[in-house]
Amino acid sequence: MARRNPLPVDDTCPLSELDTGDRGRVITAEVPLADREVLRAHGLDEGSFFQIKKAGEPWILEIRSTRIALSDFLARRVLVSTGSAT
Repeated sequence: MARRNPLPVDDTCPLSELDTGDRGRVITAEVPLADREVLRAHGLDEGSFFQIKKAGEPWILEIRSTRIALSDFLARRVLVSTGSAT
């Protein structure tokens, strides 16, 4: 499968730039506080490791042993690092 976009050199990008099977670590979520609290309650918090189970709306992520779904809106605003997650 062709990658949507090449990963940036510094390995930090929006979650929406990743593909199915990619792994990463959350750096920050640039979303309103209420959305950040919901993400945190589902295990998606700064420093959390995840794997993309399905790229595209809805985005399916596995965090620890839990799967969550994100909209494109949220996936574009969650910044992740891919360098230390593999």
